[in-house]
Amino acid sequence: MSIVGRRLTTKLYQASAQKLCVLGALAAILTGLLAFSGCQPKSSLETVSGDVQVLIPKPDSSTKKYHLDIATLKGIKSLKEVRGEYVQFIYSPGGAEGTLVGGAPRARFSRNEKGVFLPLDLITTQMSAIYYHLQNLMDLNDLLGLNSLTRKPFQVGLEVKKPGLNNSFERNNAFYDGLSDSMLFLPNSTQDLALYLNAGVIAHEFFHSIFFKKVLGAVIQSSVKNGSGPRTMNDDHPANVFNLVWLRGVNEGLADFWGWAYTDDPDFMGLSLSQEIESRTLNVRSDEIGVHQRQIDIRNQVGWAARQGQRGERYISDFIYTIGTPHARFLKLMASLEEVGSSDEEQLKKVARSPVPAAAKQKWLEIVVSFLDDLARESLAKLEKEKPNEFLAGRLFQFVAQRAELSPVLNQKQCEYLIKYLEYDQTPIGTDDFGGAVAVAGREFTCQKSDEHGGFIVTSKMSERLQNHEAHRSKENLDKPVVDESKAIEGVRGVK
Repeated sequence: MSIVGRRLTTKLYQASAQKLCVLGALAAILTGLLAFSGCQPKSSLETVSGDVQVLIPKPDSSTKKYHLDIATLKGIKSLKEVRGEYVQFIYSPGGAEGTLVGGAPRARFSRNEKGVFLPLDLITTQMSAIYYHLQNLMDLNDLLGLNSLTRKPFQVGLEVKKPGLNNSFERNNAFYDGLSDSMLFLPNSTQDLALYLNAGVIAHEFFHSIFFKKVLGAVIQSSVKNGSGPRTMNDDHPANVFNLVWLRGVNEGLADFWGWAYTDDPDFMGLSLSQEIESRTLNVRSDEIGVHQRQIDIRNQVGWAARQGQRGERYISDFIYTIGTPHARFLKLMASLEEVGSSDEEQLKKVARSPVPAAAKQKWLEIVVSFLDDLARESLAKLEKEKPNEFLAGRLFQFVAQRAELSPVLNQKQCEYLIKYLEYDQTPIGTDDFGGAVAVAGREFTCQKSDEHGGFIVTSKMSERLQNHEAHRSKENLDKPVVDESKAIEGVRGVK
């Protein structure tokens, strides 16, 4: 490579690093690499295939920052399109709903004397990073027994034009589209880390594909089969609206947990969405342990939003993250405490700041996968009106408690913290925004070591308050006059 070419490449990367805000002195790192690594002219990329080494921004789990590092892209069939066994890119896709139609973007690389390919523009850096993380996430799917859910190659749309307000297009967003089974990235215009370089965001969106195929897809298919179509805020049955809002929230929360498990960074979302660093962090304060959106909380919010029209829809689109984040924090807390049995607060704080062993992460990822199977069954039963008045809120915490009865899932500290979440669900008697009665705070939970498997299980009993409440209800029922239901029904039928 000529001196002019080398300066041009260095300048390009310096500009790219500033625009993408890839945390750390990436431009300086690359400048150093180019200074002592001889570069060859652009090679013919059509002939490059197999496992290929490229230089991409990667997260450092110890510093929580991004730095340039060598990554191996596996199964490449065309480096010119960064297309291979795992991923196929489509530039600014169009076409009908449920399909991605468009051409492949063209990558530009330079190759150094060690055979490492250096991206020469932003789109090439973007494709290389996304390919690398998606291949890792698909390999993780295989490890968790989810390989049947993985579509290869996975389609990814870049520079997607999504209509926004005032005849403009949306920017700075990424999402999974279940109809086309693809991941879509909108153009970036922020000074934060671009979403398409954020490993946690890529893992977050990839989890949505798992949730869609495990849970949401079946729910939507059932709704269409029953002639009701996808549920909306205008659904006639409040429980249906409630449960779907809760499902959307849990989908976001579990996706955040997936992003943390992949990056080991509890603040990965804040790198790209700096305004949400506080609300979306997965670090949980001691006073937040157990706190989450309860049944009455969600019902009240959904009830208010249902009366607001489009304003309500927009409100719920934000509210679902308030539902989801406590679930992500709970799972991260459980994984962090996997090797801790002590109640010493200083030790707990130290553990919270330390990297979590891969085995602990894998265990709780596997628990999430099992929970999705349970959730699919429960969701269909409730949304198909087999159990029209039952609600899904708190289901994750109940599931973990049930799982602990069968196998040694929990140590003592995990069990104690799980109880905080179960207790928080116990809501005092009152009326919600729908005018319906809510549950009494009535069960007392304790941790007990299992004689069968040695782990800790959650036991519960009816509280004195609930016993008094039930006794009062029984007395009220006994005092009511007996009504001949057949005559009452006849009378109602006679009304014209």
